Amino acid sequence: MKYDLELETEIDERSADKILLEAIAERFSYHDTNYWLDRIKNGQIKINSRPAAQNQVLQLQDKLQFCIPDFEEADINTDYKTIWRNDFLLLVNKPAGLPVHSTRRFFYQTLVAEIRRREGFSDINPLQRLDRETSGLMFLSRTSLVPPRFHKNFKKYLHHKYYLGIVRGKVDWKQQTIDTPLKECLQPPVRYRMVADPCGKAAHTDFYCITSHKDYSLLLIRLETGRKHQIRAHLDLLGHPLIGEKLYYDNGSFFMKRCDDNLTDEDLELLGARNHLLHAYALTTEFPGEGRQNFIALPDSPDFIRYLAPLTGWQLEAQCLIEAG
Repeated sequence: MKYDLELETEIDERSADKILLEAIAERFSYHDTNYWLDRIKNGQIKINSRPAAQNQVLQLQDKLQFCIPDFEEADINTDYKTIWRNDFLLLVNKPAGLPVHSTRRFFYQTLVAEIRRREGFSDINPLQRLDRETSGLMFLSRTSLVPPRFHKNFKKYLHHKYYLGIVRGKVDWKQQTIDTPLKECLQPPVRYRMVADPCGKAAHTDFYCITSHKDYSLLLIRLETGRKHQIRAHLDLLGHPLIGEKLYYDNGSFFMKRCDDNLTDEDLELLGARNHLLHAYALTTEFPGEGRQNFIALPDSPDFIRYLAPLTGWQLEAQCLIEAG
């Protein structure tokens, strides 16, 4: 889809008293200085709705506007499913490939933007996070009236979180627990890749092999903590990356190609799926006044369905594991 994109941000302490070109090249470093210089010369950068000059000194709380005519986003699936709601909360099944918030590629097609348009309320805010390629159950607050302490303590209302993951290789164990701290590697080419480190944050994941078929296995995964990329980083330690995994497979080579929009059909065939096959499958909650509730959402991406099709009895096996706690 194509549209005229207008972005606005307020100048904060990081950029105040700096020259415009220096500030935006530093803050938005995914483009080089020449790119931003061209945008300024073309009148696409404005300060407080007026055309900006490259040597203009920014002031605290100035409004920086960036206009991109004919901005193009690749068409993606935005069809989230509403699972449950009350006056304050919304539980949805997020499709794979849909980012929760805006990224440098997607601004109009995000989960939050789509819910705001479809539901007609502007205060929607995520209470959980899922990676763009991860599908499944996700809670959001419907209103700003939700008390701040509820946001801060939301995890205590989630008693269990289970994921489905389809991984490479036949797993030769029934259950594995990885209790290994994780931290960002802070090394190129991907600084935010999570790696095992005794000085990292505690991360505990339980993996259960439900079944295997040919050269892949279906896992039920229980999270005890919620670190960034936790499941994917712990699967990397087990030597069984997700089908479709780009960052934690083949030293991240496919991830770098995706960042440059250079993934080919041959790459996708090697990866086995367009998005990595990880799905937030089941949640057990106990909210004040709501009692104990169990939620399940089946994956609905074509790739996930294709891999699940030859597997029989997996839902019953998964349910038995969940009920066993």
